[in-house]
Amino acid sequence: MPTGSITPPASGNFLYVNSQPGDFAGQGLESLFVPADSTISGSLSGAGDYVNGWVYQALGGGYARFWYVRIAAPPGQALAVGSYIGAARADFRQSGEPGLEVTGSGGHCGTVLGRFDVQEISFWPNGEVRTFQATFEQHCNYSTAAMFGRFRLETSPPLQLGVTIREEGSVTGKTIIATIEGTVSCSRSATVDVTITLTQVQTKGVTVTGTVTVPINCTAPSVAWSQSVWPQTGAFKAGSGTATISATACEPDRKCVSATATRTVKLNLGK
Repeated sequence: MPTGSITPPASGNFLYVNSQPGDFAGQGLESLFVPADSTISGSLSGAGDYVNGWVYQALGGGYARFWYVRIAAPPGQALAVGSYIGAARADFRQSGEPGLEVTGSGGHCGTVLGRFDVQEISFWPNGEVRTFQATFEQHCNYSTAAMFGRFRLETSPPLQLGVTIREEGSVTGKTIIATIEGTVSCSRSATVDVTITLTQVQTKGVTVTGTVTVPINCTAPSVAWSQSVWPQTGAFKAGSGTATISATACEPDRKCVSATATRTVKLNLGK
């Protein structure tokens, strides 16, 4: 990559582009986008062969700049450290062809010819990309003018969830519902969809079940919850029941995570 007037960082999230005069995608400009002035994110495809990156920079007055970064191994191959030549437009690459497309608000490429070097790629235990860095050279729409650049992505650890159910709940003699409580824990604040099922086997083989799904705003490290559960038929009564909780949280550009717990709950008669 030719040396420009801007020095790209050695770490952190960034997109650096150095566009030659006549390059349609970069408009002949040299730019650096970092978290201090832009939102930078990205993700790896489920097949592990394709990185999608996004850059958003607010300019004020309702204006903004967008950049899209698509870097792909040939279809069916996992993206790995190494050099990739003969790259075609990423979404239209054929068998044996790597893919590349870096475009901004200035314009999009109908065709791409390029190359890129993946200098670093690592993963979290759940398969999400942890770090990624690639340096690229792209020729847009058959132009001899090039856009050079580098894209780096560093992601936070996957969200961790945990759930608990208190040993004791309550029912009242005036209603048919039960109330159970517990906690949701989160490694960072997140909106968590929680499904709670309460089952109680009563006399004469009667089974009473109720299920409710609610969103819970988990503020790290944990938040307490208390939820009323309505039976589908019949009525909950004082005595033992089995409670199950399933919690799921989905963050942008990340895999959904979940946690479950099951325990026997003693339903006490309340007022």
